[in-house]
Amino acid sequence: MQIYDALKADHKRIKQLLKKLDATTEKEAGARKKLLGELKGILVPHARAEEQALYEPLKKSDVKEADALAFEGYEEHAVVDHLMEQLESTAGNDKKWTAMMSVVKESLEHHIEEEEEDTFKKAKKSFDRSEAEEMAATFLKLKAEFLRQVRAGKTPPQPPSHELVR
Repeated sequence: MQIYDALKADHKRIKQLLKKLDATTEKEAGARKKLLGELKGILVPHARAEEQALYEPLKKSDVKEADALAFEGYEEHAVVDHLMEQLESTAGNDKKWTAMMSVVKESLEHHIEEEEEDTFKKAKKSFDRSEAEEMAATFLKLKAEFLRQVRAGKTPPQPPSHELVR
């Protein structure tokens, strides 16, 4: 398995949860909270692992604009992280929750589309098959560790895009 396959599998799950969340109403605050928890359980480990396994190597790529896409990915993750924190502290029956969720959905859908179309193309020019397979193994290992942290009630923070701390 290459890194692209691992990421696309998560992207599919994320889009399914976004669709479910989008179908909820303000009368379904409990369902919203549950689905938001499921989304966070996939999204946070995915994002932190992706930053280390894909974005960090891309920042060092010689392929034109590959580094820019990596930095942009970091920033898009940071925006969604902020909104997710806000959602967690807002009642699911609040109109503000509905508006923020709409922005999260739009942001994630844009991010996924851009990543699968543009970032993956740059990555495929930057890394050979063997490297992409190693990156997938790294991604899955890191994702499992970050998932353990989320399940323990700890949200792993995003390091600044210009300075990854390992």
